[in-house]
Amino acid sequence: MGDKYDYFKLLERARSKLPERVIRRERFEIPKADVIVEGRNTILRNFADIVSKLNRDQNHILQYLLRELGTAGVVDGRRAIFKRKLTGEEIDEKIDEYARIYVLCPECGRPDTVLVKEGRILMIECMACGAKRAISGKRVAKIQPRIDVRVGHEYDVLVEGVGGKGDGIAYIGDYTIFIPGVSRGSRVRVKIERISGKIAHGRVVR
Repeated sequence: MGDKYDYFKLLERARSKLPERVIRRERFEIPKADVIVEGRNTILRNFADIVSKLNRDQNHILQYLLRELGTAGVVDGRRAIFKRKLTGEEIDEKIDEYARIYVLCPECGRPDTVLVKEGRILMIECMACGAKRAISGKRVAKIQPRIDVRVGHEYDVLVEGVGGKGDGIAYIGDYTIFIPGVSRGSRVRVKIERISGKIAHGRVVR
């Protein structure tokens, strides 16, 4: 009886020395958006912290947010800058959607996943439970190849949004393209006239 009692005491003592994450599953908590509005721009000051928690490519996350929020934007160091006024709640909602689609395992709910391409299909694979599923649905964002947009070159684009001044917004790789005189959903050929960072302005080639 004494030996059995000593065994359980030793077991409890050993268990008490284990890290908390070994005893209890760590909760997956994404940092809340820390935003400030400057003029017509919204600055997400903790974008880098959110990217680190999601463990995904920052450009993939940014392109998803820009498309879903219907605006243009760029990464500036550890911050993301959106070209219209947004609330933290609006950004949080889209980040949560991104996590549900691209980060959390659809089977076990854990965030221990990676994105893999099989042919033309984007898959989410879980390192915790081994599940592997295709990502599907209208909200799936494409992982864009890195493309250098150049002044004077022409590109075929899909207008995915409309900016505050009425210009159409399209995306080429990491670049956000502003195009006057077009509507959302239009497919046009655009000639790039000027570039500043990852923001470009172009006109439709008739």
